[in-house]
Order: sequence, then C-alpha cells, then structure tokens
Amino acid sequence: MVKFRAICIVGIVVGLAGVALLLVPDASLPEPNMAGWLLLALLAPVCFAMVNAFAGRFRPPEAPSDMLVCGLLVASALFLLPIMFATGQAYVPTGVGGLGDWAILVATAINVIFWLLFFEIIRRAGAGFFSQFNYLAVLAGIAWAVVIFAERPGVYVWGGALARLCIGLAMVNHGLRKRPA
Repeated sequence: MVKFRAICIVGIVVGLAGVALLLVPDASLPEPNMAGWLLLALLAPVCFAMVNAFAGRFRPPEAPSDMLVCGLLVASALFLLPIMFATGQAYVPTGVGGLGDWAILVATAINVIFWLLFFEIIRRAGAGFFSQFNYLAVLAGIAWAVVIFAERPGVYVWGGALARLCIGLAMVNHGLRKRPA
C-alpha cells in the first residue's frame, strides 16, 4: 500500500494544472466549444488510473500473470458476445486469411502481451510504477498527432501543459521513492 506524501499530492496538483491549461479556450483548442470533447477524452486516463489502482489493490499475489490474462480476456469476450450479436456486429473468421482475420489476430496478440506485462509489472513493481506508462501514452498520442494529422502543438501546450505534466510526474516519483532504512 502506497502512503500519501505531501510532495506526491503537490505533484498531482501540478500535473492537473497542466491538464487544466489544455482546457483554456483560445489557448490550445482550435475552437472554444471543443472543451467538452476534451473533458470527455479525459475519461480515458481516469479509467486507466482506476484500473491501475484496482489491480494494485486486488491482484491476487500468488496468482500467475498468465492465468489472470486468460481470465480477463475470456471474461471480456463472454461479456461482449451478447452485445455483439444484439447489435449485429458479430464477426466470424472465415479462415481464408483475409485482412479482417489478420487484424483480429494482431490485435489479440497485442492485447495478450499488454495485459501480461501489465499484471507482471503490477506484481513486481506496483501500480504506482506502472502508472508511468500513461505518461508515455500521452507523449505517443502527441507524436501520432504530429505524424498522422500534421498537428503542430504550440508553445503553450509544450511549455505550459506538457512541462507541468512532466514536473508533476517527477515530483510524484520522488515522493514514491523508497527512503533508506
């Protein structure tokens, strides 16, 4: 269990201030009415944080990671199966090696590897350490926006928001570092 430290709380506040800068109309958003969409998009990192906290708190310590991955993916498939049929979105692989079949195989392999790494890192280093991956996801998202959509984030985004996120991360990591006995 991670104990709260003042520097960690300040780091979280600094990181949130960086995110808040993205919500300022006319500063980082192309149109002020996009703030609602940005708030909706922020649900994803909130959900990632909840998964990290839940896995860190309730992961059975003796359960092998491969068993947890199997249970997670089978349960997800069983949960989604009736929804797929009810909405007419069921896909039955044809077995001839079409593009859809390959896409499903690759997506499945990526999910298996991701969740295996997720449970193993949580087991070895804890949820706080794994949560740093979410910062890499933010940087990757910015990189993809630049590469794919030719977006050019302004100085306000780089200097204000992203810098505050990195400073907040550094503060939290410093606070989580184990003190010598």
